[in-house]
Amino acid sequence: MYRRYPALFFILFSIYVCAVSYRLGLGSLHKPGSGFMPFWSGASVGILAAILLIQDIISHRAPGETREKVTWKSIALTLCFFLVYILVLERLGYIIATVLFVGTILKTIERKGWFLSGCVAVVMALVSYYIFKVWLQAELPKGFLGL
Repeated sequence: MYRRYPALFFILFSIYVCAVSYRLGLGSLHKPGSGFMPFWSGASVGILAAILLIQDIISHRAPGETREKVTWKSIALTLCFFLVYILVLERLGYIIATVLFVGTILKTIERKGWFLSGCVAVVMALVSYYIFKVWLQAELPKGFLGL
């Protein structure tokens, strides 16, 4: 029951994102329009939220089974880190800002080690850079170093 409301919210949100993105124009796979990425991102969120809703509906908890505790501190920290990421993205550039954001999340929220946090952050930033910049030819912020 505790997952139904967030799932319903994200289903409605994804419907809104898809509708607005569709009005912007989807284009094609080889020549995407301005609504292409937001549409498919919204559709993905909607599908994942629907799966979560279905899982919550069909799951049967044993009597006395407790639900997971919501850690509001982690949620608040993640939102703060995301806000800082948005504010520094243009100045630092995509790669540096993404490495710092992912590394910070892994180190502080997930409490992973420095080596693992750093490696995952670098790999994630480079793979996502390759996907968006090289494969999809999207413009990403270069920052003061030109990266």
